[in-house]
Amino acid sequence: MARTITDLATSKLRLGLKCGAASCRAFDRSSKPLPAHTGKQGSSSMLFSSDRTSPDRLRAQLRWFLATTLGFTLYVLAGFVLGNAPQEGRSFTQWVWAYALVQLSVFGVLLGLIPRLARLSRKQLGLSVPQGEWGRITLAMFWLTLCGYLTLLAVQERLFGLVPPPHPVFHRLPLAESGELAGLLLLALIAAPLLEELLFRGLLYGLFRLHMPRWAAIVGSTAAFAFLHGDHAWWLPIGLAGLGLAWIREQMGSLLPGMVIHLTINAFWTCCALLSLWPAAH
Repeated sequence: MARTITDLATSKLRLGLKCGAASCRAFDRSSKPLPAHTGKQGSSSMLFSSDRTSPDRLRAQLRWFLATTLGFTLYVLAGFVLGNAPQEGRSFTQWVWAYALVQLSVFGVLLGLIPRLARLSRKQLGLSVPQGEWGRITLAMFWLTLCGYLTLLAVQERLFGLVPPPHPVFHRLPLAESGELAGLLLLALIAAPLLEELLFRGLLYGLFRLHMPRWAAIVGSTAAFAFLHGDHAWWLPIGLAGLGLAWIREQMGSLLPGMVIHLTINAFWTCCALLSLWPAAH
């Protein structure tokens, strides 16, 4: 009798393991879509590994370097020409509109020039629509990133006394007039997510990915993303967000989920600033 029960339990255990393995394979297929050719790596890994193993590896590296240099040159040049934001008045409204429109213009110029000059396709840049149930993964990554972001802000303030300075965009939202508010929203919710994702997770990450393992490319692009966001009190929270955005770029092989997450996080901070719910937003 005992042996019968043991055999029955063993058979049930085997059946459960088989069902669990089948469920894991189904989840992997839906959450990590592969490219048209088969392989065990994600779509971004297959794309960059093909560049690295091709006979034209040096040519591919030069293309990515040219594209990255062009992108960041235009980005830095735009910031240098426009300068720092004025403190108040009509000049600030004009500045924020000019900054938002310049960022959108740089984004459009890069989309037009990079495929021609550097011979990089939009799929290589991550501008293709991902396959599979990427919406659920994007939503889950957004909540994880946001919770980690807020937790790091609170922890570093409690333990180290690091309080981020007022954000140059969000702290003006509660008192902004209609024209200024429209420009701020255009900059925070559209221009910045589009251009920053293309620069840091599209171009810079792609350049690093040709020379480094995936974890090094993720860390390197994230460090640059955090450093260029200004004060050191923002580095850890923004660095965590950058890690999540770079990870989903690697897994999905597309910038679209990262753009959605970036936009949604900025929208969260916009609501906090308008409702005065979080001091760091001011």
